[in-house]
Amino acid sequence: MRSQNPEKEVEQVDIYARHGILKPLSKTMAAELVFDKAGNVSILHGAQLPYLLKWIEWDPDTQRLTLVGQEGQLQDMGFKVPEKCWEAIEKIYEIAAVHVDSGQIKDICLVPLMKPYIDWN
Repeated sequence: MRSQNPEKEVEQVDIYARHGILKPLSKTMAAELVFDKAGNVSILHGAQLPYLLKWIEWDPDTQRLTLVGQEGQLQDMGFKVPEKCWEAIEKIYEIAAVHVDSGQIKDICLVPLMKPYIDWN
């Protein structure tokens, strides 16, 4: 359903951006979550992130990952993590964010994965 006032919609988007809440990653560039057989998880993204990535948050209630920048920027991945992958997410403590351009790795950043609970192993 479209809003009766499109200017107000644009204003609301700008409010989010002013407070560091960015459009979902998958809406701004190619992005996917990949898992390898060793249990490692990576986020592949097709453009440079507009902030310095400090950590990634896992929310098991919404099944979503959110990227968090050094200055508090928040960027949801833009999609839910498939249920078959939840166990792998629960076992890891860091994720590699990999900038890929034209099939070439341009940058890799290994960052902590924050979870809403403490696992003392």
